Amino acid sequence: MDRELSALEDWAVEQILEWKHQLEATQKATGKAPSDLKRALRFGNELVFNPEAYANMLETARSKGMSAKQIIQEIRKIETGLLDSKKVLMSDWLHHRTAQRTGGDTFLYMKGDERRAAREILRGEGIFLGNVDENFISLPGVLHTKKTQGVEKQWLDSLSFDEKSKLYLPVDQGGSGLVYAHQTGASSFTISGTAEKPWLMSAEEGASHLRRSATIQRAETQAAEDVLRGSSFVEEVQKLPGGVGAYDDPTVTRLSYDVEDIGPAFQRLLNYKGSAATLDMETMGELVAQRKAFPNRLIGGTRRAQMAALAGAGLAGVSMLGTAASAAETVGRGQIAAETKDPMDIVQAGLSGLSLAGDVIPVVGEVVSTPADALNMAIDRRRERATEAAAYKQTAQTLEKDPYKPALTEDGSIPELVQTEKSALEKITSDPMNELEYAGKQILGGLKTVGGAILFGF
Repeated sequence: MDRELSALEDWAVEQILEWKHQLEATQKATGKAPSDLKRALRFGNELVFNPEAYANMLETARSKGMSAKQIIQEIRKIETGLLDSKKVLMSDWLHHRTAQRTGGDTFLYMKGDERRAAREILRGEGIFLGNVDENFISLPGVLHTKKTQGVEKQWLDSLSFDEKSKLYLPVDQGGSGLVYAHQTGASSFTISGTAEKPWLMSAEEGASHLRRSATIQRAETQAAEDVLRGSSFVEEVQKLPGGVGAYDDPTVTRLSYDVEDIGPAFQRLLNYKGSAATLDMETMGELVAQRKAFPNRLIGGTRRAQMAALAGAGLAGVSMLGTAASAAETVGRGQIAAETKDPMDIVQAGLSGLSLAGDVIPVVGEVVSTPADALNMAIDRRRERATEAAAYKQTAQTLEKDPYKPALTEDGSIPELVQTEKSALEKITSDPMNELEYAGKQILGGLKTVGGAILFGF
Protein backbone atom coordinates (compact mmCIF):
# COMPACT_ATOMS: atom_id res chain seq x y z
CA MET A 1 0.00 0.00 0.00
CA ASP A 2 1.41 3.40 -0.94
CA ARG A 3 2.09 6.07 1.65
CA GLU A 4 -0.68 8.34 0.46
CA LEU A 5 -3.36 5.68 0.87
CA SER A 6 -1.93 4.75 4.27
CA ALA A 7 -2.18 8.38 5.35
CA LEU A 8 -5.77 8.57 4.08
CA GLU A 9 -6.66 5.40 5.95
CA ASP A 10 -5.20 6.71 9.22
CA TRP A 11 -6.95 10.06 8.79
CA ALA A 12 -10.33 8.37 8.23
CA VAL A 13 -9.83 6.02 11.20
CA GLU A 14 -9.14 8.98 13.49
CA GLN A 15 -12.35 10.69 12.30
CA ILE A 16 -14.41 7.54 12.82
CA LEU A 17 -13.01 6.83 16.29
CA GLU A 18 -13.65 10.40 17.42
CA TRP A 19 -17.24 10.13 16.17
CA LYS A 20 -17.61 6.73 17.83
CA HIS A 21 -16.59 8.22 21.17
CA GLN A 22 -19.12 11.05 20.75
CA LEU A 23 -21.87 8.52 20.04
CA GLU A 24 -20.87 6.47 23.09
CA ALA A 25 -21.04 9.63 25.23
CA THR A 26 -24.56 10.18 23.91
CA GLN A 27 -25.43 6.59 24.75
CA LYS A 28 -24.15 7.04 28.28
CA ALA A 29 -26.08 10.28 28.77
CA THR A 30 -29.37 9.00 27.34
CA GLY A 31 -29.20 5.29 28.08
CA LYS A 32 -29.96 4.55 24.43
CA ALA A 33 -27.52 3.46 21.72
CA PRO A 34 -27.63 5.85 18.73
CA SER A 35 -28.40 4.03 15.48
CA ASP A 36 -25.24 5.51 13.98
CA LEU A 37 -23.04 3.70 16.51
CA LYS A 38 -23.60 0.29 14.96
CA ARG A 39 -22.99 1.72 11.49
CA ALA A 40 -19.79 3.43 12.61
CA LEU A 41 -18.40 0.13 13.86
CA ARG A 42 -19.53 -2.02 10.96
CA PHE A 43 -18.46 0.26 8.14
CA GLY A 44 -15.40 1.46 10.02
CA ASN A 45 -14.28 -2.15 10.03
CA GLU A 46 -14.94 -2.43 6.31
CA LEU A 47 -12.62 0.52 5.77
CA VAL A 48 -9.71 -0.99 7.72
CA PHE A 49 -10.30 -4.44 6.21
CA ASN A 50 -10.20 -3.23 2.61
CA PRO A 51 -9.05 0.42 2.30
CA GLU A 52 -7.93 -0.05 -1.31
CA ALA A 53 -11.58 -0.14 -2.40
CA TYR A 54 -12.15 3.35 -1.00
CA ALA A 55 -9.01 5.22 -2.08
CA ASN A 56 -10.75 7.68 -4.41
CA MET A 57 -13.58 8.29 -1.97
CA LEU A 58 -11.15 8.96 0.90
CA GLU A 59 -9.15 11.41 -1.17
CA THR A 60 -12.34 13.32 -1.98
CA ALA A 61 -13.51 13.11 1.62
CA ARG A 62 -10.31 14.66 2.98
CA SER A 63 -10.18 17.39 0.37
CA LYS A 64 -13.79 18.34 1.14
CA GLY A 65 -13.38 17.98 4.90
CA MET A 66 -16.13 15.37 5.18
CA SER A 67 -17.28 14.35 8.64
CA ALA A 68 -16.97 10.81 9.92
CA LYS A 69 -20.69 10.31 9.42
CA GLN A 70 -20.39 11.34 5.78
CA ILE A 71 -17.43 8.98 5.29
CA ILE A 72 -19.46 6.09 6.74
CA GLN A 73 -22.40 6.96 4.52
CA GLU A 74 -20.16 6.88 1.44
CA ILE A 75 -18.69 3.50 2.43
CA ARG A 76 -22.21 2.20 2.95
CA LYS A 77 -23.33 3.38 -0.50
CA ILE A 78 -20.39 1.69 -2.19
CA GLU A 79 -20.95 -1.53 -0.26
CA THR A 80 -24.70 -1.70 -0.88
CA GLY A 81 -24.29 -1.51 -4.63
CA LEU A 82 -21.43 -4.00 -4.59
CA LEU A 83 -23.16 -6.64 -2.49
CA ASP A 84 -26.33 -6.57 -4.56
CA SER A 85 -24.32 -7.08 -7.74
CA LYS A 86 -22.62 -10.24 -6.43
CA LYS A 87 -25.67 -12.40 -5.67
CA VAL A 88 -26.12 -15.35 -8.02
CA LEU A 89 -29.87 -15.77 -7.52
CA MET A 90 -31.87 -12.69 -6.66
CA SER A 91 -33.33 -14.67 -3.76
CA ASP A 92 -29.84 -15.54 -2.43
CA TRP A 93 -27.98 -13.89 0.42
CA LEU A 94 -24.43 -12.68 -0.15
CA HIS A 95 -22.37 -14.11 2.68
CA HIS A 96 -18.98 -12.95 3.97
CA ARG A 97 -16.74 -15.89 4.71
CA THR A 98 -15.19 -13.62 7.35
CA ALA A 99 -17.78 -11.26 8.82
CA GLN A 100 -17.44 -7.47 8.86
CA ARG A 101 -17.43 -7.38 12.67
CA THR A 102 -14.67 -9.98 13.01
CA GLY A 103 -12.36 -8.99 15.83
CA GLY A 104 -14.71 -6.29 17.07
CA ASP A 105 -12.82 -2.99 17.21
CA THR A 106 -9.38 -4.63 17.20
CA PHE A 107 -8.26 -3.40 13.78
CA LEU A 108 -9.82 0.02 14.33
CA TYR A 109 -7.78 0.55 17.50
CA MET A 110 -4.51 -0.95 16.27
CA LYS A 111 -1.83 1.51 15.23
CA GLY A 112 -1.82 2.06 11.48
CA ASP A 113 1.44 0.33 10.51
CA GLU A 114 0.73 -2.70 12.71
CA ARG A 115 -2.81 -2.97 11.32
CA ARG A 116 -1.58 -2.88 7.73
CA ALA A 117 1.06 -5.50 8.44
CA ALA A 118 -1.50 -7.74 10.18
CA ARG A 119 -3.80 -7.40 7.19
CA GLU A 120 -1.05 -8.51 4.83
CA ILE A 121 -0.20 -11.48 7.06
CA LEU A 122 -3.80 -12.70 6.84
CA ARG A 123 -4.03 -12.10 3.10
CA GLY A 124 -0.85 -14.10 2.63
CA GLU A 125 -2.58 -17.00 4.40
CA GLY A 126 -5.62 -16.76 2.11
CA ILE A 127 -7.79 -15.01 4.73
CA PHE A 128 -9.36 -12.03 3.00
CA LEU A 129 -11.35 -9.44 4.92
CA GLY A 130 -13.97 -6.99 3.75
CA ASN A 131 -15.80 -6.70 0.46
CA VAL A 132 -13.54 -8.59 -1.92
CA ASP A 133 -14.49 -11.47 -4.20
CA GLU A 134 -12.37 -13.92 -2.20
CA ASN A 135 -14.54 -13.21 0.86
CA PHE A 136 -17.92 -13.58 -0.87
CA ILE A 137 -20.17 -16.56 -1.41
CA SER A 138 -23.77 -16.42 -2.62
CA LEU A 139 -26.00 -18.77 -0.61
CA PRO A 140 -29.69 -19.73 -0.53
CA GLY A 141 -31.35 -18.53 2.66
CA VAL A 142 -31.70 -22.03 4.12
CA LEU A 143 -27.90 -22.32 4.01
CA HIS A 144 -27.27 -18.80 5.28
CA THR A 145 -29.32 -17.96 8.38
CA LYS A 146 -32.54 -19.90 7.67
CA LYS A 147 -34.15 -16.62 6.58
CA THR A 148 -35.56 -16.81 3.06
CA GLN A 149 -36.82 -14.28 0.55
CA GLY A 150 -38.28 -14.09 -2.96
CA VAL A 151 -38.86 -17.33 -4.83
CA GLU A 152 -37.00 -19.34 -2.20
CA LYS A 153 -39.52 -18.21 0.40
CA GLN A 154 -42.34 -19.22 -1.95
CA TRP A 155 -40.79 -22.66 -2.28
CA LEU A 156 -40.25 -23.02 1.47
CA ASP A 157 -43.82 -21.91 2.23
CA SER A 158 -45.09 -24.65 -0.10
CA LEU A 159 -43.49 -27.39 2.03
CA SER A 160 -45.41 -29.27 4.66
CA PHE A 161 -44.68 -28.76 8.34
CA ASP A 162 -43.05 -32.18 8.49
CA GLU A 163 -40.73 -31.39 5.56
CA LYS A 164 -39.70 -28.06 7.06
CA SER A 165 -39.02 -29.56 10.48
CA LYS A 166 -36.63 -32.14 9.02
CA LEU A 167 -34.45 -29.77 6.99
CA TYR A 168 -31.75 -29.48 9.66
CA LEU A 169 -32.21 -32.81 11.39
CA PRO A 170 -29.30 -35.29 10.98
CA VAL A 171 -29.73 -38.00 8.41
CA ASP A 172 -29.80 -40.74 11.04
CA GLN A 173 -32.88 -39.02 12.48
CA GLY A 174 -34.65 -38.95 9.14
CA GLY A 175 -33.66 -35.37 8.28
CA SER A 176 -32.08 -33.68 5.28
CA GLY A 177 -28.91 -32.83 7.20
CA LEU A 178 -28.64 -29.20 6.09
CA VAL A 179 -26.25 -26.81 7.84
CA TYR A 180 -26.10 -23.04 7.56
CA ALA A 181 -23.15 -20.67 7.42
CA HIS A 182 -24.03 -18.44 10.38
CA GLN A 183 -23.92 -21.05 13.14
CA THR A 184 -21.93 -18.76 15.42
CA GLY A 185 -23.76 -15.50 16.08
CA ALA A 186 -22.08 -12.32 14.84
CA SER A 187 -22.56 -10.71 18.24
CA SER A 188 -20.71 -13.49 20.09
CA PHE A 189 -17.21 -12.90 21.44
CA THR A 190 -15.96 -15.62 19.10
CA ILE A 191 -16.82 -13.38 16.14
CA SER A 192 -16.84 -9.79 17.34
CA GLY A 193 -14.78 -9.81 20.53
CA THR A 194 -12.28 -6.96 20.71
CA ALA A 195 -8.77 -7.88 21.82
CA GLU A 196 -7.42 -6.48 25.06
CA LYS A 197 -5.46 -3.24 24.44
CA PRO A 198 -5.38 -3.53 20.63
CA TRP A 199 -3.45 -0.24 20.36
CA LEU A 200 -0.47 -2.04 21.94
CA MET A 201 -0.65 -5.08 19.66
CA SER A 202 2.02 -6.13 17.20
CA ALA A 203 1.07 -7.13 13.67
CA GLU A 204 1.45 -10.81 14.56
CA GLU A 205 -0.77 -10.47 17.63
CA GLY A 206 -3.47 -8.65 15.67
CA ALA A 207 -3.38 -11.24 12.91
CA SER A 208 -3.59 -14.06 15.47
CA HIS A 209 -6.67 -12.54 17.14
CA LEU A 210 -8.57 -12.32 13.86
CA ARG A 211 -7.21 -15.60 12.49
CA ARG A 212 -8.89 -17.80 15.10
CA SER A 213 -12.27 -16.19 14.52
CA ALA A 214 -11.87 -16.24 10.74
CA THR A 215 -10.92 -19.93 10.79
CA ILE A 216 -14.10 -20.84 12.65
CA GLN A 217 -16.27 -18.77 10.33
CA ARG A 218 -14.66 -20.17 7.21
CA ALA A 219 -15.17 -23.73 8.49
CA GLU A 220 -18.88 -23.03 9.04
CA THR A 221 -19.13 -21.44 5.60
CA GLN A 222 -17.36 -24.39 4.00
CA ALA A 223 -19.88 -26.78 5.53
CA ALA A 224 -22.73 -24.78 3.98
CA GLU A 225 -20.94 -24.67 0.62
CA ASP A 226 -20.45 -28.44 0.78
CA VAL A 227 -24.22 -28.79 1.03
CA LEU A 228 -24.72 -26.32 -1.81
CA ARG A 229 -22.57 -28.41 -4.12
CA GLY A 230 -23.03 -31.88 -2.65
CA SER A 231 -26.80 -31.64 -3.07
CA SER A 232 -26.49 -30.92 -6.84
CA PHE A 233 -28.25 -27.59 -6.26
CA VAL A 234 -25.59 -25.83 -8.37
CA GLU A 235 -25.99 -28.28 -11.26
CA GLU A 236 -29.74 -27.72 -11.31
CA VAL A 237 -29.31 -23.93 -11.47
CA GLN A 238 -26.74 -24.25 -14.23
CA LYS A 239 -29.32 -26.12 -16.37
CA LEU A 240 -31.61 -23.09 -16.41
CA PRO A 241 -31.49 -20.36 -19.10
CA GLY A 242 -28.60 -18.01 -18.33
CA GLY A 243 -27.40 -20.27 -15.52
CA VAL A 244 -24.28 -21.67 -17.18
CA GLY A 245 -21.35 -21.02 -14.83
CA ALA A 246 -23.57 -20.05 -11.90
CA TYR A 247 -21.68 -20.23 -8.56
CA ASP A 248 -18.45 -20.82 -10.50
CA ASP A 249 -18.11 -17.77 -12.76
CA PRO A 250 -18.24 -14.53 -10.68
CA THR A 251 -19.77 -12.68 -13.63
CA VAL A 252 -22.92 -14.85 -13.59
CA THR A 253 -25.09 -12.97 -11.11
CA ARG A 254 -28.57 -11.59 -10.43
CA LEU A 255 -30.44 -14.52 -11.97
CA SER A 256 -34.21 -14.46 -11.57
CA TYR A 257 -36.61 -17.35 -12.17
CA ASP A 258 -40.18 -18.31 -11.44
CA VAL A 259 -40.65 -20.66 -8.53
CA GLU A 260 -41.79 -23.41 -10.90
CA ASP A 261 -38.45 -23.24 -12.76
CA ILE A 262 -36.12 -22.93 -9.77
CA GLY A 263 -38.15 -25.31 -7.58
CA PRO A 264 -36.24 -28.47 -8.64
CA ALA A 265 -32.96 -26.87 -7.48
CA PHE A 266 -34.38 -26.12 -4.04
CA GLN A 267 -35.85 -29.62 -3.93
CA ARG A 268 -32.29 -30.93 -4.16
CA LEU A 269 -31.63 -29.28 -0.80
CA LEU A 270 -34.70 -30.95 0.69
CA ASN A 271 -33.47 -34.32 -0.57
CA TYR A 272 -29.88 -33.81 0.56
CA LYS A 273 -28.69 -36.44 3.02
CA GLY A 274 -25.64 -34.79 4.56
CA SER A 275 -22.92 -36.90 3.00
CA ALA A 276 -20.72 -34.04 1.80
CA ALA A 277 -20.59 -31.69 4.80
CA THR A 278 -17.10 -31.32 6.27
CA LEU A 279 -17.76 -29.22 9.37
CA ASP A 280 -15.06 -30.35 11.81
CA MET A 281 -16.62 -29.50 15.17
CA GLU A 282 -13.70 -30.98 17.13
CA THR A 283 -11.21 -28.66 15.46
CA MET A 284 -13.59 -25.73 15.85
CA GLY A 285 -14.00 -26.55 19.53
CA GLU A 286 -10.24 -26.41 19.97
CA LEU A 287 -10.14 -23.03 18.26
CA VAL A 288 -12.87 -21.68 20.50
CA ALA A 289 -11.03 -23.00 23.54
CA GLN A 290 -7.96 -20.99 22.52
CA ARG A 291 -9.91 -17.80 23.10
CA LYS A 292 -9.17 -16.09 26.38
CA ALA A 293 -12.24 -16.36 28.55
CA PHE A 294 -13.89 -13.22 29.84
CA PRO A 295 -12.79 -12.43 33.41
CA ASN A 296 -15.42 -13.62 35.85
CA ARG A 297 -16.61 -10.25 37.07
CA LEU A 298 -18.95 -11.93 39.53
CA ILE A 299 -15.95 -13.40 41.31
CA GLY A 300 -13.83 -10.27 41.11
CA GLY A 301 -16.35 -7.72 42.19
CA THR A 302 -20.06 -8.23 42.66
CA ARG A 303 -19.93 -11.38 44.76
CA ARG A 304 -17.22 -10.03 47.07
CA ALA A 305 -19.28 -6.88 47.54
CA GLN A 306 -22.32 -8.99 48.41
CA MET A 307 -20.27 -11.03 50.88
CA ALA A 308 -19.17 -7.78 52.54
CA ALA A 309 -22.82 -6.80 52.88
CA LEU A 310 -23.58 -10.17 54.49
CA ALA A 311 -20.66 -9.69 56.88
CA GLY A 312 -22.26 -6.40 57.87
CA ALA A 313 -25.58 -8.16 58.37
CA GLY A 314 -23.87 -10.75 60.57
CA LEU A 315 -22.28 -7.95 62.56
CA ALA A 316 -25.54 -6.05 63.06
CA GLY A 317 -27.94 -8.99 63.05
CA VAL A 318 -29.78 -10.30 66.08
CA SER A 319 -29.94 -13.93 67.11
CA MET A 320 -30.87 -16.31 64.24
CA LEU A 321 -30.91 -13.56 61.56
CA GLY A 322 -27.31 -12.68 62.33
CA THR A 323 -26.40 -16.36 62.31
CA ALA A 324 -28.16 -16.92 58.98
CA ALA A 325 -26.33 -14.00 57.39
CA SER A 326 -23.01 -15.39 58.65
CA ALA A 327 -23.90 -18.83 57.24
CA ALA A 328 -24.80 -17.38 53.86
CA GLU A 329 -21.57 -15.36 53.87
CA THR A 330 -19.51 -18.44 54.74
CA VAL A 331 -21.02 -20.46 51.88
CA GLY A 332 -20.52 -17.60 49.42
CA ARG A 333 -16.93 -16.87 50.42
CA GLY A 334 -16.13 -20.57 50.25
CA GLN A 335 -17.41 -20.71 46.66
CA ILE A 336 -15.37 -17.64 45.70
CA ALA A 337 -12.19 -19.07 47.26
CA ALA A 338 -12.71 -22.40 45.46
CA GLU A 339 -13.04 -20.64 42.11
CA THR A 340 -10.29 -18.03 42.41
CA LYS A 341 -7.72 -19.95 44.51
CA ASP A 342 -6.74 -16.48 45.75
CA PRO A 343 -4.98 -16.75 49.18
CA MET A 344 -6.81 -13.67 50.46
CA ASP A 345 -10.17 -15.18 49.46
CA ILE A 346 -9.20 -18.35 51.39
CA VAL A 347 -8.30 -16.26 54.45
CA GLN A 348 -11.60 -14.39 54.26
CA ALA A 349 -13.55 -17.65 53.93
CA GLY A 350 -11.79 -18.86 57.09
CA LEU A 351 -12.68 -15.66 58.96
CA SER A 352 -16.30 -16.04 57.90
CA GLY A 353 -16.34 -19.62 59.16
CA LEU A 354 -14.89 -18.44 62.47
CA SER A 355 -17.66 -15.85 62.72
CA LEU A 356 -20.31 -18.49 62.02
CA ALA A 357 -18.90 -20.78 64.69
CA GLY A 358 -18.99 -17.91 67.16
CA ASP A 359 -22.58 -17.04 66.27
CA VAL A 360 -23.79 -20.52 67.18
CA ILE A 361 -22.41 -20.16 70.74
CA PRO A 362 -24.68 -17.81 72.73
CA VAL A 363 -23.15 -14.62 74.22
CA VAL A 364 -19.57 -15.89 74.52
CA GLY A 365 -19.36 -16.52 70.78
CA GLU A 366 -19.87 -12.85 70.04
CA VAL A 367 -16.37 -12.20 71.36
CA VAL A 368 -15.13 -14.21 68.35
CA SER A 369 -17.74 -13.46 65.67
CA THR A 370 -17.85 -9.66 66.00
CA PRO A 371 -14.11 -9.04 65.40
CA ALA A 372 -14.11 -11.61 62.57
CA ASP A 373 -16.97 -9.86 60.74
CA ALA A 374 -15.39 -6.45 61.28
CA LEU A 375 -12.02 -7.66 59.96
CA ASN A 376 -13.62 -9.19 56.85
CA MET A 377 -15.42 -5.95 56.07
CA ALA A 378 -12.18 -3.97 56.49
CA ILE A 379 -10.36 -6.36 54.14
CA ASP A 380 -13.14 -6.04 51.56
CA ARG A 381 -12.94 -2.25 51.63
CA ARG A 382 -9.16 -2.35 51.32
CA ARG A 383 -9.23 -4.77 48.38
CA GLU A 384 -11.87 -2.74 46.58
CA ARG A 385 -9.84 0.46 46.91
CA ALA A 386 -6.71 -1.33 45.69
CA THR A 387 -8.56 -2.66 42.61
CA GLU A 388 -9.88 0.79 41.74
CA ALA A 389 -6.47 2.40 42.27
CA ALA A 390 -4.84 -0.12 39.94
CA ALA A 391 -7.47 0.49 37.28
CA TYR A 392 -7.01 4.26 37.46
CA LYS A 393 -3.24 3.86 37.26
CA GLN A 394 -3.62 1.64 34.19
CA THR A 395 -5.98 4.18 32.64
CA ALA A 396 -3.58 7.06 33.18
CA GLN A 397 -0.72 5.12 31.60
CA THR A 398 -2.90 4.12 28.66
CA LEU A 399 -4.11 7.64 27.95
CA GLU A 400 -0.58 9.03 28.25
CA LYS A 401 1.05 6.57 25.85
CA ASP A 402 -1.48 5.57 23.25
CA PRO A 403 -2.90 7.68 20.39
CA TYR A 404 -5.61 5.10 19.61
CA LYS A 405 -7.36 5.21 22.94
CA PRO A 406 -10.93 5.07 24.19
CA ALA A 407 -12.64 8.33 25.07
CA LEU A 408 -12.75 9.65 28.62
CA THR A 409 -16.12 9.58 30.28
CA GLU A 410 -17.75 12.90 31.07
CA ASP A 411 -16.65 12.89 34.69
CA GLY A 412 -13.05 12.01 33.79
CA SER A 413 -13.32 8.51 35.19
CA ILE A 414 -12.38 5.16 33.72
CA PRO A 415 -12.63 4.84 29.89
CA GLU A 416 -14.62 2.08 28.29
CA LEU A 417 -11.75 -0.37 27.81
CA VAL A 418 -10.33 -0.07 31.35
CA GLN A 419 -13.10 -0.81 33.76
CA THR A 420 -13.49 -2.06 37.31
CA GLU A 421 -16.48 -3.15 39.29
CA LYS A 422 -18.67 -0.60 41.07
CA SER A 423 -18.29 -0.31 44.80
CA ALA A 424 -20.76 -2.09 47.04
CA LEU A 425 -22.37 1.24 47.91
CA GLU A 426 -22.74 2.18 44.22
CA LYS A 427 -24.34 -1.20 43.48
CA ILE A 428 -26.84 -0.85 46.29
CA THR A 429 -27.79 2.71 45.35
CA SER A 430 -27.99 2.02 41.59
CA ASP A 431 -29.90 -1.27 41.79
CA PRO A 432 -31.06 -1.83 45.37
CA MET A 433 -33.70 -4.45 44.54
CA ASN A 434 -31.17 -6.70 42.84
CA GLU A 435 -28.76 -6.52 45.76
CA LEU A 436 -31.49 -7.01 48.37
CA GLU A 437 -32.93 -9.93 46.41
CA TYR A 438 -29.54 -11.64 46.33
CA ALA A 439 -28.88 -11.00 50.03
CA GLY A 440 -32.39 -12.22 50.88
CA LYS A 441 -31.86 -15.47 49.01
CA GLN A 442 -28.51 -16.00 50.71
CA ILE A 443 -29.97 -15.32 54.17
CA LEU A 444 -32.89 -17.67 53.56
CA GLY A 445 -30.43 -20.32 52.43
CA GLY A 446 -28.38 -19.69 55.55
CA LEU A 447 -31.47 -20.01 57.74
CA LYS A 448 -32.23 -23.39 56.22
CA THR A 449 -28.66 -24.60 56.64
CA VAL A 450 -28.10 -23.38 60.17
CA GLY A 451 -31.66 -24.15 61.30
CA GLY A 452 -31.29 -27.70 60.06
CA ALA A 453 -27.92 -28.06 61.80
CA ILE A 454 -29.25 -26.81 65.12
CA LEU A 455 -32.66 -28.51 65.10
CA PHE A 456 -31.79 -31.80 63.46
CA GLY A 457 -28.07 -32.14 63.95
CA PHE A 458 -26.94 -31.99 60.28
